[in-house]
Formats: sequence, C-alpha cells, structure tokens
Amino acid sequence: MSVLNTGLAKTSAEDYEIDYSCRFDNDDGDYLSKTPAAAGNRRLWTFSCWAKLGGTVLVSGTDGYCALFGSYESSTIRDTLRFKNQQLVFQVMGSGFTTVTKTTDALFRDPSAWYHIVAVWDSENGTAGDRVKIYVNGVQQTLTGDDAAGDEDSTFANDEIHYVGAKTADGSSVDNYWDGYMAEVHFIDGTAKTPADFGKSGTYGEWKPIKYTGSHGTNGFYLDFADSAALGDDESGNTNDFAVTNLDAYDQMLDTPTNNFCVMNPNDMMAPNDTLKILQGNLFLNDCDRCNATMAVSSGKWYWEFRMHHQHHGGQSIGINEIGNNIQVANWANNGNSFDIGHPASGGVTGSMYVDGTGTGGTGAVGSVASGQILGFMVDVDAQTITVHVDDTEIDSSLTDYDYSACDNMETITPNASIPGGRQAIANFGQDSSFAGAETSGSANATDSNGYGDFYYEPPADYLALCTKNLPDVAVTPSEHFNTVLYTGDGSGSGSQAITGVGFQPDFVWLKSRSQNWSHSLINAIVGEDYRLRSQISDAEQDITGQFAFGADGFTVTDGGNSLNNSPNTYVAWNWLANGSGSSNTDGSINTTSTSANVDAGFSISTYTGTGSNATVGHGLSKAPEMVIVKNRDQGDGWLVYHSRNTTAPETDRLLLHTTGATDDSDTYWNDTAPTADVFSIGTSDGCNVNNEDFVAYCFHSVEGYSRVGSYKGNGLDDDEAPFVYLGFEPAFIMIKSNQASREWNMIDSVRNPTNGESNRYYLYAESDGDESTRTYDIDFLSNGFKVNDDQDDINDEETYVYLAFAKTPFKHANAR
Repeated sequence: MSVLNTGLAKTSAEDYEIDYSCRFDNDDGDYLSKTPAAAGNRRLWTFSCWAKLGGTVLVSGTDGYCALFGSYESSTIRDTLRFKNQQLVFQVMGSGFTTVTKTTDALFRDPSAWYHIVAVWDSENGTAGDRVKIYVNGVQQTLTGDDAAGDEDSTFANDEIHYVGAKTADGSSVDNYWDGYMAEVHFIDGTAKTPADFGKSGTYGEWKPIKYTGSHGTNGFYLDFADSAALGDDESGNTNDFAVTNLDAYDQMLDTPTNNFCVMNPNDMMAPNDTLKILQGNLFLNDCDRCNATMAVSSGKWYWEFRMHHQHHGGQSIGINEIGNNIQVANWANNGNSFDIGHPASGGVTGSMYVDGTGTGGTGAVGSVASGQILGFMVDVDAQTITVHVDDTEIDSSLTDYDYSACDNMETITPNASIPGGRQAIANFGQDSSFAGAETSGSANATDSNGYGDFYYEPPADYLALCTKNLPDVAVTPSEHFNTVLYTGDGSGSGSQAITGVGFQPDFVWLKSRSQNWSHSLINAIVGEDYRLRSQISDAEQDITGQFAFGADGFTVTDGGNSLNNSPNTYVAWNWLANGSGSSNTDGSINTTSTSANVDAGFSISTYTGTGSNATVGHGLSKAPEMVIVKNRDQGDGWLVYHSRNTTAPETDRLLLHTTGATDDSDTYWNDTAPTADVFSIGTSDGCNVNNEDFVAYCFHSVEGYSRVGSYKGNGLDDDEAPFVYLGFEPAFIMIKSNQASREWNMIDSVRNPTNGESNRYYLYAESDGDESTRTYDIDFLSNGFKVNDDQDDINDEETYVYLAFAKTPFKHANAR
C-alpha cells in the first residue's frame, strides 16, 4: 500500500477537501464491480461523481464510448451512464417497456479540469420530463430522447452486477472502460437528490464540492479511494465494497477537484483522435508527435518530471513552449517559440531554442538519457531560465540555469513534449511518482515546498508542482469587472426599462440588438450617457439624450428611435468597470480631458483633444496596454486598433474595427512607437490626432486569470487538429480578428452560448449591424481557454488571429466545461 502526501492545507475553514481520486485507463481495462445481495429501490436513485476526462473520452465513435456507471441483468435488461461522442448518455433497458435513452445537447470535451455529474432516475415522478435528470456542475442539462413511460424498474439498485468505470452488453465481455479520473463517487438508493447535496457555488462562479451528509440507502455506496490497497472500499456505512479489476495502488491519485494537477492536453496535440497517443490519465505519451500541457505559468519556479519509458536514437524532445504555440503544425518552421531538450542525439543530449520557428542556438551534445531514466525540469519563469537533470544529477553545466530569454513571447510558458516514432514517455507533475507503476516510490514520496505533490526526486527549494493550489491568486474577481447581460426590449417608440444583473455600475457598455439589423451602441461614462459611437461605421458620435442612463447594477434604456429598447427584440450588452468619470491624466504630451482607469483589471477609457502633431497620451494603467482602440468623436474617420500581437512590429500597424480589412502599415497611426507603462503614442492620422478634434481611447492589457490580449496561428485544419488557445481562464467573452482582409471581428460570449456543441455558436460582428447569426463553424469555451473546431477563414486559415478575451472563472478555480 502506497502512502501519498495529501497536501491538506485548507483555503478556508469551510472548504471541503477531496484528498484522492482514482485513475482509470481505457487501454488497461480498469474497472470496479459489485453484485448487491438484494434489490433496492429500482425506481428511485441518484448517482454523483466528479470526473476528469482522459483522451479516449474525446474520441468520436465507439472507441470513445466510456462508461461511468453500468449494471446488467441480461442483454435486454441493462443500464448505463456513459460518455458517447462527447455527450452524456443515460440508458435504461428493462423488461416490458421501451428502452429509455436520454442524451445531453451539450458536448463535453474539456480534459483540463473536473466535472461534477449527477444523474437521477425517478420513474414514478408525475412529470414525464423529470423522470430522468442529468446535472453537470450544478446545472440541469437539456436532454433529448423519449421520456420514461412511468413506473419502470432500472437494473441499477437491483441484485445484479454493477460496474463503476465500465459496462457490459452481454454479461461476459466488459467494455466501454472509463478513461480518466473519478472522485467522490456516491450512489443514493431510494432518494432523488439535487446537486446542492454535493456541491455549492463559489466566489468565482465555480461549482465546488461539499461533504455529502445524507443516507445512501440499502444498495447505496460511497467511494473515496482513500485506501490505495482497496480502491473499491465502500465508505457509506454499508458494506457494498467493489472488487477491483486491473487497478493498482499507484492508481490512487492526488489529482482531485479541490487540487487539480497539470496533465498533457489532448486538445493541444497532433492526431488527437488516435486513442493510443495519450494514456494513463493523460500522462503517458505513446508515439505522440507534439503535445502541450494543460497549465501555463507566467511567474514563479516550477518543477516536473518525465520518465523516458521507451526510446531509441533521435527524434524526440521535451521542454517548454510559449502559450498559443501551434503544435499541430508538423514542422518547426511554423512552430513559434520553444526551448526543447532533444535526446538521444548521435552525440548525446542537446538543448535547442526556436524563435518564431527558427533555430537560434542552444547547447551542443552534453550527455545521454537511456530508457528508464527520469528527466527533472526546473523552470524559473521570472528569470527565464531552465535547468534539466537526469536521475537527479546535473547533465552538464550548460543545462543548468540555461537562459531562454531569447525566445520571443515566452512570458507565459507551458510544458511540452514530442515523443514520435514508437517512443514513450510518462509525465509526473506531482500526481504519480510511480510513473504508472514503472517505478517504485522515489525520495519518500517527495513534495514541493508547499507540501503538495508526489515526486520521484525532491524538487529544489521553492520549485513547485503544477497544480491549482500552487497557482497564484487572481487579482480580481472577473464578474466584478466584466459581465454580459441579455434583455428583451419592452418599448415601442418610447418604452423604458431598467436592465439589471450586471453586478456593478458599468463605465463602458457595448450593446447590440441580436434580432435586428441595428447599430452597435458603445457608450461610456466619461463622454456621458447622452452619446454613443457605432462600431460598424466611421461616423461621428450620435446624440441619444434621454435614451440611456447608467445605473447601480446596470443601465436603463428608452427606445427613442435608436433601437435600444424596441419590443419584442432581443439584445446583448457587454459591460466593463473602469473608475467612474475619471480625471485628467498629464503623463503624455497631450493632457487627457479625462482618464478613467481600472488599474487592477487592466482597462481604461481616455478622452483627449488632438494636436495634429506626433504626440503621447497617458492611459492611467500600471503597464503598457496591449490593445488600444481609438475613435475620432467629431468626424467620420474610422476606428483605429493597435494590437501587440498583430504583427512582429505592431507599433507600425493598425487594424480597423469598422471594416473586415487587413492590417496596414503607416507611421501616422502610432508614430511607429509601442505603448509604455505610462503612455501610448499617436501620429498624425485623422483617426487618432486632428488638431482641436475630440477622441476617445479604450486601452487594455492582460491580467492573469481575468483577461488576455493575444494571438494564435491558424493552421487551416478541421475539428480536433484545429488550434487550442490557452487563456488561463474559462472565457466569458472573446473577440477574434485575422490580420488578413475580408475577415470578420467575431464576438462571442458564454451567456448567449452557455454550452459547447457543434454549430451552436451565436456570433455578432463589430463591423456589421447585422443580426445575430448561428455560424456553421464552432469554438469550444474550456476551463483554461478555447478550442477552435473548424477551418473557416474567420477563425482558422493559415493566418495570424488576434483576440481580446475576458474571464468567467480563473483556471485556478474553474470546472471543466
């Protein structure tokens, strides 16, 4: 029996900590089984578990069918709760009634964090639609399929065989093995429970576990996986222990819903549909050509290990990537910025550095690594150095504190590996020092300096495991600084209504009719609520006196001809907090009329009067803005956009918010000068600086866990091989634009699009007054970023795409989505 350090530090006195999970591997055929001695309540029960997806669950087709719970009486009488084509499917097949199959509309393909899943069977319920319920992260799911006719007996809770992590269709061959992790598995016999019995909402909008305190009923059970020698032990007070098949003590894991560990990311790898590429809870890379991890960091010191399970001459590398590095592209020339340890080269281990896909140096041959040896990686992100050990010993001084700062845009890094050609490697980010049983325990199950993790070798002082308890606290609570609200107009020419639920008094509201071809309305507290600008046209600001007013929890709209409250049309409003009406900023050569700066959230609004000569304008933030949007309020001179990831020299270029046009180069926009921590620069373009004319500027910079101004490289590939973009949070809002011509400014959010699924994204476009459209292409919002699932030009051609994103929940606290 292994004894693992639990890292039991509490985040607050009331937090409920889950210490262990169990890892199930589809390829190994892991599962638990039990036959109750007598039947329980076959018409009323609840199943609850926390689950983290392995790569197999993301595969379409029968290879990706993975069961959480199954039971069997005969080939025509059996039940299953499983993932099928990335949807949750609940099926009851009984004697004398039509099979009940209920399927979620939502797709679930987020392997980076944990889902809480509750399924309820209540066949005697008087409301047909309530006889089967599935909840995910506290939210009841929309289900398709015929309702149960009523009074049917399920096989669950019967005196027949039950499975956790598998099912059987014929009573002899077990299949649909679970792939990934499970924690806190409850079966409640005889009671319909709700998610509130197992979890609650947290500060950041997350769903978090609480201790279940109710009864489990006759055939109920509770699996907490606390005894690694008996992973099937029932801790409910009953004696419903499960037999273990193919699970070992090392499958007890520290990766849990209350301390989520980094794994390799099936959404961010080549050929993700091949189930043999990534195994053992997304830690074992098997002939896997380029894969990034699920966590990225922009500060601090971090430690992880890789065991070289099977290797031969040349062709493999392990190291770090910049976030957004397009690892799907099969050649380094398009592979962004990275530092990699290649081994075993003809002369031994080498270190290689790539800047914008071009090799720029590194180390010569300095040593060797054999199958079975363990690489230890120590990365100091602040110093931008990396140290690599083999079996806890320095390979060579050239790989100690190696300076990778020449790698451009490596401020935020993620572990990566390329293990092709039949080679194998197993990662340990602190959840498994046995490397899936390949090793016995190492240095007394070594923890990091905070007491977290289970490493083979002891991490150096102050180097930490990549887990959510070690991620930095977020500076802001996202919902207090950005929010999206929907409303339906109730006026007809003069109607007025208060729109609430924003959570704060906004200083900038961008609203748009979803159902009509009406203008965007951009209104801010500095210019005042009587004026709006329209992003789809270059016109001067428009007087809307009496039609809009800011409020303590939102705003009030009155339809006076500008279609802000026309019945029965639907609207979306995106809301940002700045700092009220602000005051003049004198940091630049032009004193602003007023600057309203939310320093913590990296957002400011400034108004200024142009001079017609090259100038600087103070923005009021604590660091250089990465995106600046400027508009002449007095004339129809268009919307200028500076974006720090637009080109390799973004200070020389601009995009236009009101058109689909490509980026353009001229020193008249930003005076070919990048913004600083105090000011942004403007040239002599009419769009940003005309003598005695008035302008407004919106400035943004990234704030960890709350916002990101970034870019990604499209690859023109479809579905699973399209890019994944790491944000460090579950997004609430994203605006995306290619720097090429004829590409839309795509605006999507999590309120209009609350679930992931094929072809269900509702888009509006900053440069168009068109009504909302449901596009055939698709983007998933995930716990740590977003995944493009299509090759459409607007989001994924072989081009650079810039984006502005805001968080719903920081990744430190996020559920899988």
